[in-house]
Amino acid sequence: MANAEGMAAMSAGHFAAAAAAFSRAAKADPRAVPLWLNLAHAHRFAGDNSGERAALDRALAIDRTDFGAQLRMAQLLQRTGEETAAMVAWNGVEQLAAQMPQLAPAVIAEVEEGAHYCQALAERLHARVDQVMAPAAAGWDAGEARRIKAFVDQGLGRRRVFHNHCAGVLYPFLPEDEFFDRHHVGPRRGLAPLCPHGAGHTGE
Repeated sequence: MANAEGMAAMSAGHFAAAAAAFSRAAKADPRAVPLWLNLAHAHRFAGDNSGERAALDRALAIDRTDFGAQLRMAQLLQRTGEETAAMVAWNGVEQLAAQMPQLAPAVIAEVEEGAHYCQALAERLHARVDQVMAPAAAGWDAGEARRIKAFVDQGLGRRRVFHNHCAGVLYPFLPEDEFFDRHHVGPRRGLAPLCPHGAGHTGE
């Protein structure tokens, strides 16, 4: 009954009244995730961020993998400017969305909007890190520059790490280098064809 009252109030644009009705419904059945999501929705339209967060927290406490709750929490964190938490939340949304191929186009658009938001944040962070590191980089030799850049790029998600997995002849105790420089392995008639994915791999 209270949930129906909330729905009617939402349709009429009476968001505070809807929130009050959904609150009664959720308290009557506190394990029902949809009721907490309805309450969060009403708070969102009423402009009550703290009320929306509390309702979403209750929904996620019941089911941490609920897609709707995760999506709305990510959007809330984005709106309130909590960038780090928003990026983490959007990452969770994307992982859940990847397992749900039948999402509605409107929901897909919301997920894509979150991805664009995270990409813009990451690009801003990358630019800031590059700016901070630039003065010190002038004093690095080639080996230091390569290692430090790889370390930073990996930490920022700009670089994948490729581990050696020899598929041919194993020559043991070589250092695990993702791609040996060309001058280390010589021409193609050397070891590269024997271990295309392991020691001696030139990246070609």
